[in-house]
Amino acid sequence: MIFVELKCGAKMRELKMRDEKSSLLHWFGILGQAGVWIPKTRFVRCKDDAKALFQILDGKTSDRFFEIVKEVQAAGDAIGYPIFLRTDLTSGKHNWNNTCFVPDRDSVERCMYGLIEFSACVDAWGLPINAFVIREFIPMHSTFTAFNGLPINKERRFFLRDGEIQCHHPYWPNEVIRRPSVGDWEEKLAHMNMITKKESEYLYDRSLGVAKLFDGYWSLDWSMDHAGNWW
Repeated sequence: MIFVELKCGAKMRELKMRDEKSSLLHWFGILGQAGVWIPKTRFVRCKDDAKALFQILDGKTSDRFFEIVKEVQAAGDAIGYPIFLRTDLTSGKHNWNNTCFVPDRDSVERCMYGLIEFSACVDAWGLPINAFVIREFIPMHSTFTAFNGLPINKERRFFLRDGEIQCHHPYWPNEVIRRPSVGDWEEKLAHMNMITKKESEYLYDRSLGVAKLFDGYWSLDWSMDHAGNWW
């Protein structure tokens, strides 16, 4: 029993360190120094409200939960709907319509529930929620949806290590796509996954600027909007 408790304690400390570094609350301010395009973003902090949040999965609510809902709604009002909603650690985007895509004010509570439920189901330990992050919704260059309504965009992922770029790849490989909305999705995805030499050079230069700000291993994702801007 003592051995199990020690192992669990070490695992929890390991996860806590991982989550703190992965939290948007940690890296958002650093990324802001890179001069890249970033959507309007607001935070509703709730680090000490785990009970108020996660007990709704058992059908229990509290005044504090509804206070947080109102704070998120107010942030959405300020940015303008629709919004992209996430926690500091996840967006649960594969369940798009029930988690991160919030079309209007009345949908905030429902999508918050979806994010809380998803956070509780990640790994055996779940993910904490230190903040809800309310972001401007930027319509991206997408030609079909998959999973639960998730737009599949023209995206690129860069892998960074100690200030240098290791490699970069299309964000969406064919084999991960589920429930595509169109029959010719493979052709559309292949087209979106192509980038020009100019685009590659631009993203490499921007990614290197971001990499210089971070130590350790990171992934950096880029997505193109309808106007051709990379966010």
